[in-house]
Amino acid sequence: MSNNLLMAQAFGDAVGATKRQIQFWTDRGAVKCVAGTDQQGRGKQRLYDEGEIPIARLIAQMAAFQLPIGRLITAATHIRGSCDPQGRGTTAPGARGGHSADWHREALAGKRESYICLRHGIDSFTWLDRKQMNRQVNAGAMIVIPVHEVVKGAVSR
Repeated sequence: MSNNLLMAQAFGDAVGATKRQIQFWTDRGAVKCVAGTDQQGRGKQRLYDEGEIPIARLIAQMAAFQLPIGRLITAATHIRGSCDPQGRGTTAPGARGGHSADWHREALAGKRESYICLRHGIDSFTWLDRKQMNRQVNAGAMIVIPVHEVVKGAVSR
């Protein structure tokens, strides 16, 4: 967790989403706010760690494809699991790609060209490097998201 905390509006601006979208995703568990600030109610302000921005940007990009909230939650869980800072495991449950946790963290930081491939009707995804991505596209992948561009804010919806 970084020391830079953002309120919902500023977090939404950084992500490219509305405050209401951020609230919705947080209520459902796709986006995580700082522990202790998650009490719901009128006049309560949730705070978000700036380290959550890359994950929220990926969620926003997936939401642009009108994926149901359940798939967004599953994707966010897989992304967090793949990037486990403790280095446990090499990939998240249900995610494929065979890359190390370090590879996933570098991808999420925008330091490595990487892609997430989603198929309609399948509740899993694959983290890919460029070579793997080309094979998936040729095999008829439905949605391919350029992680390295999205996390830097380079892809608009």
